Amino acid sequence: MPGTPSALANSEKTKILLKENHYPIADGLDKMFPTLIGKGMKYFELQSDDAKGVFAKSEKPLKIGCVLSGGQAAGGHNVIMGLFDMVKKLHPDSILYGFLAGPHGVFTGNYMEITPDYMNLYRNMGGFDMIRAGRHKIETPEQFASSLEHATKMDLDGLAVIGGDDSNTNACLLAEYFAAKGSKCTVVGCPKTIDGDLRNEHI
Repeated sequence: MPGTPSALANSEKTKILLKENHYPIADGLDKMFPTLIGKGMKYFELQSDDAKGVFAKSEKPLKIGCVLSGGQAAGGHNVIMGLFDMVKKLHPDSILYGFLAGPHGVFTGNYMEITPDYMNLYRNMGGFDMIRAGRHKIETPEQFASSLEHATKMDLDGLAVIGGDDSNTNACLLAEYFAAKGSKCTVVGCPKTIDGDLRNEHI
């Protein structure tokens, strides 16, 4: 069974500092993502207990959605497990929802709550079928609007799209749409690929 990285092993002594940077402005991206480009980008930095950081906590329960997008890969369940454990650490009453059968579940509102008992069935199993994946994309104006409608009805604070290069591109487009519409739901992409198509100087 995989162990916990040393930086995360002692959660009582590891402090998480929230920092902010800015997205790089590359040719053409400012036209594709006019709302996101130039905005601050928040990220977490782990620090040891002797650093001036803060323990990550949330004053209110969070509602986070996740979706497995694209083809099968080994670590999908572990990404969901990491999301589940983190939202519960941030606030014990937080909820993680899984959209079923890929992005199709996002724009059709097909989802389930991931309970502790259900999570424990897949903990460290490493597969990609816990909430089932799909190769659909969120492409049409109606699908974008429906995705936002369901996220708003669910009162989501965030949505994690777990997938490869196509899926993360789709996540960027969805993030731009949500931000442009003033949604509080933050869309993030989690890299998952067996093709190496996300490899770059950052990953």
